Amino acid sequence: MIIDSRPLILQFSEKIINLFYPTSEMGNKIKILYVDDKIHNLNAFKANFRREYEIFLCQSGKEGLEILKNNVIHIVIADQRMPGMTGVEFLQESETNYPEPVKIVVTAHRNIQAIEEAFKRGLIFRYHEKPWSFEKPKETIEDAYNFYKNNMNI
Repeated sequence: MIIDSRPLILQFSEKIINLFYPTSEMGNKIKILYVDDKIHNLNAFKANFRREYEIFLCQSGKEGLEILKNNVIHIVIADQRMPGMTGVEFLQESETNYPEPVKIVVTAHRNIQAIEEAFKRGLIFRYHEKPWSFEKPKETIEDAYNFYKNNMNI
């Protein structure tokens, strides 16, 4: 059984808002949390997608968990290689209290065994290798949000 630790009013409000005002209507934006220890990656992502999506940025898994605690997030993107906590470790930890967001991992490294295992277990929706063009993430974000809506019965 999945337990959502957010306050009930937040859970209920999100479902009602999404039911009556789907993201494509009324200007509501898909909310994305991007976790990466490299500030230039965060800035490039936000510069490219800030008009289309509501972007939350942070440089560590610990900060990411705090953002998840205080905001409704639809999609979480995490870099795999970060100090202190890998992207997969962060997503595993976030899954406990925040199972709703669709999770994506990005990596610039060829050793992706942990990522592939997380994918097989269903922890992550997709993974991408860096560098990436900005068309590919957009396609993945749209697919991830559709998956989110289907899982939330919106």
